[in-house]
Order: sequence, then structure tokens, then C-alpha cells
Amino acid sequence: MPFSYAERMQSVKASAIREILKVTQAPDILSFAGGLPEPALFPVDAVKEATQKILDRDSHRVLQYSPTEGWPALKTYIAEHYGVTPDCILPVSGSQQGLDLIARSLLDPGDEVIVERPGYLGALQIFQGYQAQLTEVTLDDDGPDLTALEAAFQRGRAKLFYTIPNFQNPTGITMSLARRRQVIELARRYGVVIVEDDPYGQIRFAGESQPSLWSLAGGCAADPDLAIVHLGSFSKIVVPGFRVGWVLGPASFISRLVLLKQTTDLHTGTFVQALLAEMMTGFDFPAHLASLRKTYGSRASSMLASLHRHLDGVAQWTKPQGGMFIWVRLPAGIDTATLLPLAVAEAKVAYVPGAPFYASNPELNCLRLNFSNVPEASIEAGMERLCRLLRKAALGKLAS
Repeated sequence: MPFSYAERMQSVKASAIREILKVTQAPDILSFAGGLPEPALFPVDAVKEATQKILDRDSHRVLQYSPTEGWPALKTYIAEHYGVTPDCILPVSGSQQGLDLIARSLLDPGDEVIVERPGYLGALQIFQGYQAQLTEVTLDDDGPDLTALEAAFQRGRAKLFYTIPNFQNPTGITMSLARRRQVIELARRYGVVIVEDDPYGQIRFAGESQPSLWSLAGGCAADPDLAIVHLGSFSKIVVPGFRVGWVLGPASFISRLVLLKQTTDLHTGTFVQALLAEMMTGFDFPAHLASLRKTYGSRASSMLASLHRHLDGVAQWTKPQGGMFIWVRLPAGIDTATLLPLAVAEAKVAYVPGAPFYASNPELNCLRLNFSNVPEASIEAGMERLCRLLRKAALGKLAS
């Protein structure tokens, strides 16, 4: 007897990035595709030390089930970072799970969600999986287009606005302070929930830090006209393999997410929560973060220099001040998805085509490059090969 799948499964699609990553496993392929941290910077010694400590001191607890609300010491550590009480924090199994819980708690089929154009593929997949109607708002150098955003809010159908204000995925754009204040005011005026996803905010290697939307709006302070939920993650700043993130929101909202999480996975892994709590209070995290910023900043500079050297005048690209990504726009008429097999076969380089980052009417002439997981020497060599191919495509000379 064949399976009879739920209607919502029709909206579930494979991640284009995950499919591309399968291709990049070949040892001769240089990948600018995945949003991966640099493994050489993982704090391995700190992990070993914290592991031994918690096993020696508390093995019977850290290897046991634990409350859905999260490991108390980890909740306290995160809460102190934001200046809130622990009941405003829910540790989750990666911020991706946090976003899934938020969507499940707020969205009914057909609800409208405002997303950035282009936007984070993982978020688009979640919202589409809950059968939401997605409305895209384009980005400029300061963040979402306010005229388009207000027009979307004015229609009165939007349930929430999802944004990555710091070093956005895929573009690397950072929302300006003025734009942040304006977005908050619009959300307050029209009663739209803001979901602020901030996995990259601490990886700033240039420019001045910007306050989060959460903090600008007053954090956990009660505001009957405004609702903001903030997502954070240890994946980009410590190690991704632990799969631990957090949701920050009003305690009343967090308590509802706890109920949903109970039905999802009971709780985020006890051991990794306890391990992180021990690590973050026991090793020099500021020095670790400084190393990340220095390395990623240097690699971003190398990639930007290569783009300027090889594609100046034939392409446009963003200039991120942090994070992991650069967004490249080639002349209209070029399909970067069609070019990808050629890039892999001839240039031995992989990237992510732009199309998957759009909810509708994708711009086929764009692509995303990752600089965090590639050494500088490899960046220079790989970018020279890739840019040679892209330049030929831009000038219509691929056949020559």
C-alpha cells in the first residue's frame, strides 16, 4: 500500500545548498558554496577540557534526560549576555529548530510572511513547509526597502517579518541603524511580529557594531504594540556540530514554544548544553572571537580583491563587514545555475547559484560566495579560475 502524504509535503523541497555540497566532497573541488566555519579555529582544547570536567563532576546528570526549558547554567549564561532573565531564553537544537518552532506557533496555512529578497533559503523552506504565503521585500545597502515593507504591512495580512539584520545570508548586507529604527516603528504601527535571526552578529570584522532590533525595541520590556523574537546560535561562533542555538523572547511566548518543543524532541541534548555552559565560562571566548574576526576579515578582503581584479566593470558585488558571504550579480541573461556544472568541471570551483534564495521570480544572474572556510592562498587561486569563467560568461565568450 503506497504512503498517502499530507498536503503540506507538497511544499517541502530539498535544500539546493545541501545538494551542491554533495558535489563539493570531491577532493579536487574548491568549495565557495557552504556557509561553513573554519574547522582549524574550532576550540578543540576547550571542548576536551570542558568534557572532562563535566564528566568528572556531574556525569549522572549530563548524560541523563533534562528539562525542555533547557540546561539552567546555559540559560543563565545566554540571559546574562542579553541582560534578561532566564525565562526569556529557550535553548534549541540549532537556531533552525528555533525558527521552525516560531513558525509552528504563529502560522496557519495561508498566512502571509514578509521575507527579504533574496533571503535565507532555510527560512524560506520552513515558511513554505507551513504553507505560508511569502511576500518578498528587496534589499538595498541599508537593508529592506521601506516603501515596499510598509506597503506589505499596510495590506493588513502579514503575520510576521523575518530578517537577518547583520551580514545577511546570502548578501552579506547589514541593516543600518536608521533603517532598524524605521523597521521597528513600522512593525509597531501595523502590528507585525519581527523575527530577528542573528547567527553572524558577533563576527564583525569591520565597521561599527549595530544594536539588535531586540535591544532597540526594549527587549523583554512589555510593549502591547510590538512583538520581537530574536534567534541566536553557537554554530558560527563556537562549533556547528553541537547544534545548539537559542530563542530570546517574552517569557509568555517562550513558555508556548516549550510546549511545542516537548512534542518535537523533548529537549536539546543535555550533554552539549552542559558542555557549552562549562566552556563559555571556562575559556577565553573573547580571544577566540577575535581570532575568528581576524581570519574571516582577511579572507573576505582577499576574495573582494580578487573580484575587483578580475571582474571589475563586468559584475557587481556586496562588501560585507562581517559574516561569511559575498553576493555577486552578473549581467542579465546569465544563468548561474547553468554555469555551475561548468565551474565545477573546468574551474574546479563550486558556488551557490542565486535562484534558491528567492521565493518567486528568481534573479538567475546572481550567486553566493563563502569565504570563511577557505584559506587565503586557495581563495586567490580558486577565484582566479572562477572569475575567468564568469568573465567569459559576462562578455559572451564562453564558446571561444
